[in-house]
Amino acid sequence: MLSIEPIKLKHNRIERPFKGGFLLDKLQLVKSPRDGYMSESWIASTTKVFNDKKDSNYGLSKCVINDKDYLLKDLINKYPKEFLGEKHIKSFGVEMAVLVKFIDSFSRLLIQVHPNKDYAQKYLNSDFGKTEAWHILDIREDIKDRAYIYLGFKEGVTREKWRQAFLEQDIEGMISMMHKIYVNKGDTIFIPGGVPHALGGGCLVIEIQEPTDFTMRVERQRLDGMKISEEMIHNGLGIEKMLDCFNYEEINEYELRVRYFLKEKITLEENFKKIELIGDKYKEYFTMEKLEINKKVYIEKDKFCIATVIDGKGKLTYLDKDMILEKGDEIFIPEYNRSFALEGENLKIINCYSPTV
Repeated sequence: MLSIEPIKLKHNRIERPFKGGFLLDKLQLVKSPRDGYMSESWIASTTKVFNDKKDSNYGLSKCVINDKDYLLKDLINKYPKEFLGEKHIKSFGVEMAVLVKFIDSFSRLLIQVHPNKDYAQKYLNSDFGKTEAWHILDIREDIKDRAYIYLGFKEGVTREKWRQAFLEQDIEGMISMMHKIYVNKGDTIFIPGGVPHALGGGCLVIEIQEPTDFTMRVERQRLDGMKISEEMIHNGLGIEKMLDCFNYEEINEYELRVRYFLKEKITLEENFKKIELIGDKYKEYFTMEKLEINKKVYIEKDKFCIATVIDGKGKLTYLDKDMILEKGDEIFIPEYNRSFALEGENLKIINCYSPTV
């Protein structure tokens, strides 16, 4: 039997229809950072990229154990109780129920929406929609003043107005129907399925979401002019069902900020700071916390964890084994590993957790 212990994952870069990647390269310590279309990195992923023809395993995370490559998904399937825990399996089966990503946008993402659970069950044969949240890790200094997101419909928007703008491909008209919100490093934004949105240029985010790649897009071409396939626009459901995926609730900017911009909660523990970024209010989907460590600390947990090192260096110790940590590292910590130690200098780690039901 494989020894069950924390696993360092390979970086898992994904090609997407928007330009970015420079800040993500810097985070992952790439020697010559640059922008391109490898602008996302999927972390501890057991979810395949939707409609990609390159590789049947495209999107799935990999790791190396004893000089041998493994898919994380295969390890989970072989040792489900050890990796996910009995409670998780009882609720979700051998399905991780969460997906974590880095997204780095130089250019704006396409205007989009994701399904909620009801829509996904009805039309997409999935128990999961794609409710998600962004925590903004960094913004580009050279375009800091225009780091923004689009989120939610303004007052007066109807399905028919949105449909007409889509059919005419009136992009500026669709953009004008949404709120443009300027964002800052450290902001955390919750985005339920059905809410229209687009990440603006200049943002590096860590995203936590339900484990699907369902995205409805209303722009028929990328910003560089390349056409988007019909499949990528409506996921094979057709235009009207794609338009049905949107929640046409009107909301003003003040209410939008109150509802979707989350307030962090800081707890000072002995030798480290814990910052709750996404708390128990959202535990039916996921939770997220940030740890800031400068000395040795002992961690106790009761569920599996997806950890990302966003700054500093240090080590993780489980039993008598040390794992060296540096900026950009991604670690899957199985449910079986309930106690371990973290030690470092200016070590900053974001921990992401699966839903609790």
